Amino acid sequence: MGQSNAEKIKAMTLKVLNDPITTHKIAFRIGSVFIGPTYYNRLRDVVAADGIEMRKKGSNNNTASYNPKKDRLTVSFTQLDVNGNRESLLLHELTHAAHDVRGIPRTVLQSEASAYIAQMLFFYFRNEQTFSGDVGPNFGGDKLLSTAWNVSIKARKKGTVISDKDAQKLYTRVKSRYRKHANDYDFDGVDV
Repeated sequence: MGQSNAEKIKAMTLKVLNDPITTHKIAFRIGSVFIGPTYYNRLRDVVAADGIEMRKKGSNNNTASYNPKKDRLTVSFTQLDVNGNRESLLLHELTHAAHDVRGIPRTVLQSEASAYIAQMLFFYFRNEQTFSGDVGPNFGGDKLLSTAWNVSIKARKKGTVISDKDAQKLYTRVKSRYRKHANDYDFDGVDV
């Protein structure tokens, strides 16, 4: 008998969490959030011990979400792609989960801004040879993704501090997308 969807999602998640890009290349600070090479370690242990529910829902090629109240990662796919789209999307949601597992309260604004930067860095490093200078991918008109890409350029140097001034456009886009929830705390804690 083959793997269940939950087992496939867990395997994809662990692959992203163990990827050298995640463990060695992503390191930045934005506001009060610092994400470094060891930031995802505790999450990796929790995932390996089945402390996060893995769920497949829908058939859209690239959707994912993390629910901190239910400790649940939901994705619409059970296979990774070759160019890092799905891996970087998973890392975005795993950044939320890592905040949650670490028990560090974050506003939606803080959590989303750091997750978008991590997502863009993962995508960049997975496809580094494709991009020259500041030329980035086409995000199909998604201004939030384009803004996150532009802000993440500075963070390609390990350990970069992204100032509030540098992140202002990203904060504005996040606030626009998440409207009344931007200042809510999405932390609820994973029971492990």
